[in-house]
Amino acid sequence: MTDEQVELLEKITEAIEAQPEKPDYHDYEYGKCSKDDYVAQYNKWAAVDNFVTAITQYDLMKNGRL
Repeated sequence: MTDEQVELLEKITEAIEAQPEKPDYHDYEYGKCSKDDYVAQYNKWAAVDNFVTAITQYDLMKNGRL
């Protein structure tokens, strides 16, 4: 494994560990945050969640469990 690959894996691990909580739509709905803030927070959460889901599904398929 190259140094670049190790660095990338470390960054991915940091992103997963720092994943924000899924934003609550009610915060936007009740005026606690703007729509732009809600969408930005949701997109950050979803990016990490989608990646983790994809890796999990890949692992399950690779090992014949999906």
